[in-house]
Amino acid sequence: MKLHTQWNTHHASPSQRFDLYRSGLCASFARLTPSDPPDSSAGFEACLDTWVFGGAQMSLLQCTPHAVARTVADLARADDEHVYLNHIVAGRMQLQQGEHRLQASVGKWLLIDNARPFSAALGLSGGRHQHLAIRVPADVPRQALHAWMSRKSVALTPPARLLQMAMDQLSVAALTSDTARMQPLLDCALAALQACCAAPGPSSHVRAAALTEERVLRLIDARYADPSLDLAQAAKALRMSTRTVQLHLAQVGRTFTALLRERRLQAARQWLLGHTGKRTPGVAAAAQACGFQDGGSLHRAFRVRYGQTPAEWARSAVTRPARS
Repeated sequence: MKLHTQWNTHHASPSQRFDLYRSGLCASFARLTPSDPPDSSAGFEACLDTWVFGGAQMSLLQCTPHAVARTVADLARADDEHVYLNHIVAGRMQLQQGEHRLQASVGKWLLIDNARPFSAALGLSGGRHQHLAIRVPADVPRQALHAWMSRKSVALTPPARLLQMAMDQLSVAALTSDTARMQPLLDCALAALQACCAAPGPSSHVRAAALTEERVLRLIDARYADPSLDLAQAAKALRMSTRTVQLHLAQVGRTFTALLRERRLQAARQWLLGHTGKRTPGVAAAAQACGFQDGGSLHRAFRVRYGQTPAEWARSAVTRPARS
C-alpha cells in the first residue's frame, strides 16, 4: 500500500509563505518551532513530500535556508517519538541535540531523535536545501543507533556501504517522483540500517584506510572545481604515494576517480537547483563551475548516474504546486 502526500508553500503569496510554514507544517503537523529565515526579502519556499509504504515512511524536504527547533513545549504536543535518519541531498545541515553538535554535507547522514529537544540549521551553504528523512522502525534500539552513528568509521562496513547506495538512489527516486523504485529501495535501506547497528566495527587496517579516504574527501571537497585535479595531484598534496592512496581507497571499496566524479555531480545538482527558474540552466556553465572538462562530459556523466540529462533533472527537481 502506498500513500503520497505533499505540503507546499507555492500557492501562498511570497510575503505569507513563512507564516504559512510556521503555522501549517511546523506547528500543526511536525511540532517544530522555526526561526525567521536569514533573508526574508529573498522569498521563502518549502515543500514536503511524504511517502508511506505499509509501516515504512520517508519524506523529502526542499526549502530555502532557515532554522528549526523542537522545544520542550513542542515535545509536550507531539505524538511522534521516532528516530529519523536524515540524508543530505543538497546544502548542509547543522544539528544540536543534547551535548552533540554535528554537521553534515551532501551525501552524509544525521540521526535526529524526535523524543528529545533539538535545533537544526538547514541550508548553511546557501541556495535550496534538500534532505531525505527515513523514519527508523521502533524495533531498532535507540542505543544501538546512536552507538553506530558515533563511530568515526561509520561508513566502512558492507551494510553501511549498502545503506549509502540505497539512500543515494532513494534521493534520486524522490526528486524524480519514481515511485516504482521507492519501496524496494526503502526496504533495502532499512534492512541495511538494521545490519549496520548489529555489525562489528572495522579492523585496524581498514580504519587506517578510512583515514586516507577522509583526507581524500576533504581535498576533493576543496578542489573539485579544478578540472586538472587527478590522483597524482591529490597524492602529492596528501604527501602520499599514488599507489598507497589507491590501495587505501580500494580497501574501503572506493576509487579516486569515482569519488571525484560523484562530488562534481553533487556540485552540479546544487548548481542546477540554484539556477532553476532563471531560464533553462546552461550545461556548459554548470560544467565549468563544477570541474568538468566541458558540457558534454557533464551531460554523459549525469545521465549515467541519474538516468536523466541535467536539464531534465533540473525541471523535475523544481518545487511543484501542491496537489489538490
